[in-house]
Amino acid sequence: MTNNQIVNIIKDILGIKKEPVAIKVWKEEPQNIRKYEERAFPGMCTQIGELLKTGKTFHTNLEHQFCTGGVVATGVAPPPSEEERIEMLKVHFQMSRGYQDIDTAIRYLYESEKLILPVFEKNAAVQLGLFKDVKDPDLILIFCTPRAADILNRTYCYMVGEPVQGFGGNGGVKAK
Repeated sequence: MTNNQIVNIIKDILGIKKEPVAIKVWKEEPQNIRKYEERAFPGMCTQIGELLKTGKTFHTNLEHQFCTGGVVATGVAPPPSEEERIEMLKVHFQMSRGYQDIDTAIRYLYESEKLILPVFEKNAAVQLGLFKDVKDPDLILIFCTPRAADILNRTYCYMVGEPVQGFGGNGGVKAK
């Protein structure tokens, strides 16, 4: 089955509107894939948004990011120091006000890091592209409704026999 056939089935059954996004890591920088040319602010999330608008595949690395979450999670960059993490969080907080205060944001950072496994693999670049255009991706992002996510979770559990455990966002909790 081709990636296009898979996308069509997913769209038909789940009713998703956005194209699935593929993420693929590379041990060496791929020469035949366009390199991202700007510095995304804040980071890979912005690049995924650009990809969804343009449909153009590219590869990226640490030099193209302010927020390092995506490149750290893919083994393309080492984790930032304690001071760098706090500084990035403060900048994000000033931009988004996604938490009631900076203390809550910092508490969330520490609590969420307990849920995220460290990445020991070292990679040179990460490719972002529409799933239909990327051969053998390492991860596929599917933007869907809660109902569609439930169907995907149940399908996985049925096929694999393991429960799905995930990370559902970053709503802050009140600092104690």
